[in-house]
Amino acid sequence: MNVSAPSAANQLETIPLEGDYVLPEILARHGDAASPNAARVKGVWLYEPDEMQIVRNYASREPDEGEQAGRARVSWLYGQWLIQECERYSPFGQYRAVPLPNAANPFVY
Repeated sequence: MNVSAPSAANQLETIPLEGDYVLPEILARHGDAASPNAARVKGVWLYEPDEMQIVRNYASREPDEGEQAGRARVSWLYGQWLIQECERYSPFGQYRAVPLPNAANPFVY
């Protein structure tokens, strides 16, 4: 059976994707103005704005590994990069970087 692109586009539903490999650039390929799904492709990336919280998270998860400040720094920098990538590939806000919720910063989308 041969399915045309417009027909397939009408069958799309919400598909949550999770993982470090899902980047704004990848979604932008399917959400550009020429795509029949442009208005339907959206993305949200969560990041931790507090570098010391990442240090605490690693210490809590992996207490035998020590402080892991360098690893936490890399994770924090990756989050900052994701913010920039969302802005770069999302001039109209269809891709957003959202800080992780906590008591001082409740989740709002």
